[in-house]
Order: sequence, then C-alpha cells, then structure tokens
Amino acid sequence: MKWLDRLTRPIQKLFNVLSFRRKFSLIGFLLFLPVIVLSALTVSDSLDKSDAQEQKQQVAMYWPEFKGLFEHVAKHRGMTGTAEQRRAFSTEIQRSAQQVDKHLNALADLASRYESLSENRVSAFKRSWQPLKGSTGKFEQHSQFIAQLHQALKQLSTDAKLLLEDDLVSLQLARLSTESLPQLVELSGQLRGLGAQWLNTSSTASQQQVMTLSYVLESEVEQFVQAVEALTDNSNDETLMSHAKAAEQQLSMFSSSAAQHLASRTMSADDFFREGSAAIGTLLGFYDAIIPVYQQRLAERLDKLDGVIWKNIVLLALVLLLQLLLFTSLYLGIYRAIAANINMAKQLANGDLNSLGVAEGKDELSKITDYLNSVAIETSYSVDAIRKSSDGMDHLGDGNYQAIKALAERAKEQAAQMQSAAAAVEQMTAAISEVSESTQRAATEADNTMTSAQNGQQVVNTMVEAIQRLEQEVSESQQVIKTLSEDSQAISKILLTINDIADQTNLLALNAAIEAARAGESGRGFAVVADEVRQLAQRVQASTGEIQSVIGRLETNTENAVHTMERNKALAGENVEHANKASMSLTDIVENVGVINDLNTQIASAAEEQSAVTMNIQENVNSLSESAKVIDERSQEALESSAQLTTLGGEIKSLGDRYYIENAVIEKRLQEQDVLIEWSSKLDVGIEEINRQHQRLIYIANELYRLKLRDGDQHALQRLVDSLINYTATHFNYEELLMERNGYPDLENHKVKHKELVQDVMRFKHRVDNHEDVIDELLDFVKAWLMNHIMKSDMAYKSHLNGKGIH
Repeated sequence: MKWLDRLTRPIQKLFNVLSFRRKFSLIGFLLFLPVIVLSALTVSDSLDKSDAQEQKQQVAMYWPEFKGLFEHVAKHRGMTGTAEQRRAFSTEIQRSAQQVDKHLNALADLASRYESLSENRVSAFKRSWQPLKGSTGKFEQHSQFIAQLHQALKQLSTDAKLLLEDDLVSLQLARLSTESLPQLVELSGQLRGLGAQWLNTSSTASQQQVMTLSYVLESEVEQFVQAVEALTDNSNDETLMSHAKAAEQQLSMFSSSAAQHLASRTMSADDFFREGSAAIGTLLGFYDAIIPVYQQRLAERLDKLDGVIWKNIVLLALVLLLQLLLFTSLYLGIYRAIAANINMAKQLANGDLNSLGVAEGKDELSKITDYLNSVAIETSYSVDAIRKSSDGMDHLGDGNYQAIKALAERAKEQAAQMQSAAAAVEQMTAAISEVSESTQRAATEADNTMTSAQNGQQVVNTMVEAIQRLEQEVSESQQVIKTLSEDSQAISKILLTINDIADQTNLLALNAAIEAARAGESGRGFAVVADEVRQLAQRVQASTGEIQSVIGRLETNTENAVHTMERNKALAGENVEHANKASMSLTDIVENVGVINDLNTQIASAAEEQSAVTMNIQENVNSLSESAKVIDERSQEALESSAQLTTLGGEIKSLGDRYYIENAVIEKRLQEQDVLIEWSSKLDVGIEEINRQHQRLIYIANELYRLKLRDGDQHALQRLVDSLINYTATHFNYEELLMERNGYPDLENHKVKHKELVQDVMRFKHRVDNHEDVIDELLDFVKAWLMNHIMKSDMAYKSHLNGKGIH
C-alpha cells in the first residue's frame, strides 16, 4: 500500500484542494466517461453491423435485376448469332431486349435510391447495351457486356463485404449468387451457343473455344457441387435444397454431355442446346430460390441486430441509470454523513453539546459519527464536572477571601495594638528610671541627714524639708507604679486579644489548607501560604504566652512596689511628724533616717529589678510587634492569593459557560450510558465533599470502561490512568488531612491502606506504559478497590467525623 500511496500522492494533493462535490463530480466524470464511450462504441459497432447488413440487403435487392440481365442478355446473345436466327426468333429477341431494358431501368431506379451502385455505372451499362439490341452476330460483345455486369456484381459484393459473413449459409448463398451462379450461367450459355454452333459448322476455331469452355465448365461444376454439398450440410431449407440438387444434376449432365459429345460430335445441336438451356434454367431457378432466402436471412439478421442494438441501448441506459443511481446514492449517503458530521463538529466548535449525530450504517463515516458523539458526551461530562468544580471553587475562594480579609484586618489591628503596647512599655521604662533616680537622691539626702543630725535644728529643718520632698517623691513614685500596674493590665488584655487573633488565624489557616487541598493542583500554592500563616500564628501564640508570663511577674512586682510605696508614704508622714518633734529627740530622727535609708535601698533595688523587667517586656513587645507586621504582610499576600484563586475559579467557570448543555440532557445521558460502577446510597459516607470526590473517582472508572467498549486506545488509556493516579492522590491527601484535623484514631492504618492502593495503581501504570493488555484486569481492580474501600474503610470514619460536625 505504501507504493500505491506514493504513486497516488499527486492525485491525493489534487483531491485535497477540491471540495467534496467537485471531487465526486470529477470521479463521476472519469467513471461515466469510459462507460459511455465503451457503450457508444458498442452501440456504434452494432449500428455499423446494422448498416453493413442494410448495405448487404440493398445489394441483394440488385440481384434479381442482375439475374434478369444475365438471363436475358445471354438469351439475346443466343438468338442473334446469325441473321437466320434473328429472323426466326425476332419476337423473342424483342421480348428479351425489352426485359434487358426493364432490368436496366430497375437498376437505374435502385441506383437513384441507394448508393451501392452509381447511376453513372448504370448509364454505362445502358450505353453498352444499346449497340447490341438491334445487331446480329455480336456474340463476343454480348459476352463482354455480361462480363461487365458480372464484374459490377462482384464489385457490389466486395463493397458490401458479402463474402466476409460469419454465417456459413449466408456466406455460401452470397458466393453462389455473386460468383458461382453468374459464372456458371455465363459459361453454360457460351458453351450452349458455341457448342451448338460447333455441332452445326465444325470450325476449328470453334472447336478449340468449345473445348476450353467445356474444361472450364467442368472445373466450375466441381466447385459448384462442393458448394452445394456444404450448403446442404448447413441449411435445412428443403425448397432451396431441391433447386440446388436439380441445378447440380442438370449442370452435371450438361457438363458430361459437353465432355462426351462435343469432341466426337455424337449429339445433335438442338439436343445440346436444349440440354444447355435446361441446365441454365435450373441454375436460374436456383438463383431465383437463393435470392428470397438470402434476403430473408439478411432481414432476420437485421432484425436481430436491431434487437441487439435496442437491447444494448436499453442495457446501456439501465447500466448508466443503475450506475447513476448507485453513484448518486453513494454520493448522497456520504454527503449526508459528512454534512451531518460537519454540522456536529460545527456545533462542538460552537460549544453546543446537546445534539448527537445519528450513525446510519457501520462504515467509517458512521464510526466518525460515533466518535464525535463520544467526544460530545465525554465533553459534556467534563463540562458538567468543570462547572460543579468551578462553582465549588468560586464559593470556596469567596469564603477564603472573606476569611483572609477579616484576618488581615485583625492583623492590622493587632499590629497597631502592639505598637501602642511598645510605646506604653517604653514610657513605663522611663518612669521606672525616674523612680530609681529619685530613690538614689533620697538615699543621698538620708545620708546627709544622718551626717547633719548632730548639727542641730537647722539640720533637722533641712531633714524635714528633705522628708517632705521624699514624701512627695514617694507619692509620685506610687502614682507611677499604679500607672505601671494599669499598663501591665492593659498589656495583658492586648495579649489576650492577640492570643484570640492567633487562635482565629490558626483556625482560618487550617480551613484554608483543607480547601486548598480540595482544589488540587490549583490550590497548592495557596496551601503553602496557609501553612506559613498557621505556623506564624502558632509562634505568635507562643510569644504571647511568654509575654503574659513576664507581664504576670511584672504585675506581682508592681503590686509589691505599690504596697511598699504605700508603707513608705506612711513612714514619710510619720517622719514629718517626728521631724516636727525633732527638736525633742534627735535620736529618733537618726533612727528614722536609718529606716528611711533602708527603705530607700529597698526601693532602689526594686526599681532596678523593675527596670530590668520592663526592658525584657519591651524587647518581647517589640518582637511581638515585628511578628504582627509579618502576620499583616502574610495576610495581605494570602488575601491577594485568595483573590487570584477566585479569579481563576471565575475563568474556569467562563470556560465551562462557553459550552451549552442542558442538565436534563446530561442526566439522560448518565442514565443511558454504559457504566462499570453505579453510584448509590450504599456508597454515601455522610460527608458531602468526600461523596463528591468518590463520584469523581467512579466517573473516571466508568470512563475507563467506556474506553474499553469503544476501542481501548492505548494512549487514551495512559491518560486516563494518569488522571486516576493524580486524582486519587488528591483525594487521599484531603481525606488524611480531614481525619488528622478531627483526631481520627485509626488514621495511621488508613494511611497505610491509601499507600498500598496508590502502589497498586502505579504498578498498573507501569504495565500500561509498557503497552501490556491490562484494561480488563485494571477494570476489575478499580471496581473492587472503589467498592471495598468506600464501603469498608471509608465507612469506618463516617460516625467519627459526623460526630465532629463534618457533613
């Protein structure tokens, strides 16, 4: 076939340029043209044969006239040999001359109607005849005229191809009529006249001529006898045969008489003449019998040819009509199928999946229709799945967008609150530093008071002033410490808010990861972002706990400091009272100043500790503020990714909306399609999303089954197995994540089963890639896997997950 393909490649290129209608027009022209030409040639050949038969029939119409000429010219020649004969046979000579004229006129009439014999030839006959009509003793001229007539008859026979007959009887009759009989009649007539003359005159010249004629006649008689025998073998016409036998007998007798009696002159001239006349008469009678038989045979053959012609014409018309009918039926059948396939392909290109083509046969075009129907059906299933998935993705994307948007807003608030907390902690640190400085100054003053206690009232007064200042500073320190306690409580509230936000962030990130896993490949990037947000939220929770711990200790120390400052304040009041009485007892003053010095030392130590704590708080708050900024940045990125996910869902939905398919049509096709596994309530695990994913796996299994029923194409099988593997991995990941999130106790065992199933499917994939015939085995495995795994393993987690509120 390859060499044939290479040989016909130019014709194929030409056909590829032409439209379907022009291709068939060209093929029809090339197909019908040879048939028409051959049929025309066949009919033309039959018409030529008919024309030839008609020409032969026309020539046969000349035979009676030539036969009459042969008869009467010879008779005229015999009766005008001498003047005495002319006088004795004047009436008969005149009658013979009239007969010759009659036959010549008949020839002229035939020549005017037909073209076989020209009118000029007939006119020449008449001119040759005119000198012979009233003359005497022109035997030789008569003989030449007869020879002229015989030559004309033979020429007519040659032109009409009378001697090229395929019918033996007709051939023999034609040869007898155009050659043998005219020749025998002429020889017999010459021998009759010259023999009778020789018997009367006995001239030497006449003897030689008579002997020659006798010898020639004898030879011709032998040929005539053979011809009659052949005619007898092939013809069953009794009348014709009786004339033939009579002519044979008379001619043989005359030839024998001539051979026996002419040389010895033992027979009278009258007897010889009568015997010759009898032979000629039987020959002419045979000639008369041949003409109607031959004409009848010609008429029968002409009728048969006409019948053949009409049969050929009718047969040609029927064949052409049948070919035209078959060709038209083929053309219309192919054109209708191609037009239907083009219309269906056009509908597919325009996105209309509702209509299906009708395959009216089992040829290749019907197979194309079946495959186009399969394309429409499988595409409608895919479009329906895309629409459902896009609707779910759109809903999920919108939910994720709103959730992440709220998370971003809370993250912004958290960042602002952390900045405020950092500023408050910074102010508290500054206040504690001031308390520490004041305490140091109080200690210095107390030392000075102790040193100056012995200096008298002036020193006491100075100490009173110092104690008064100390009281004021203690009051201020007490106020600052109260402010620090209130700020610590505010920080604790902020930390509680941050902790709540982190919890919500963690929960939203977990939900986003689950929804991203459900989205498959398109949600993988979003899952990574969601996982980072969840980890960041966990770190925020940890840092918040540490800060809460530090803030708790700070609040305890602050409360201790407040109590201490309250005591200091009371002591300061007492010192004022004692200072007023200092004049009464310097000893008390020294003791009080010692107490104050101790208290100042404690205050300084507490202030130093508070300063260190506040520095640690400030560092933690700054770290928490940085984390809040990172959370804000990641939430903005997640918000943008969610918006992109929503956009992708809209794009996928727009791709599905490009196709027009009614839900009723899809449901009807799903009911009518051949399935390996049919979804039923027995497979319902009570979780909507898991059911949807199981239905998708069953759809892939049914698609494998339909592929087997269709043609089991290896490349299509490879793609379906890849699709099964990819979606199985996506489904298992979602199941495991859902079970892990909800604390399913048998999770590890379920993961092991998932891993084993994936390995089994991968083994089938390797076998399919190696072009092994495994489709039946694969279908059995897929059916057993889905039914057993769903109805046993997956049903096991139904009550647990439903109990967790997962439906």
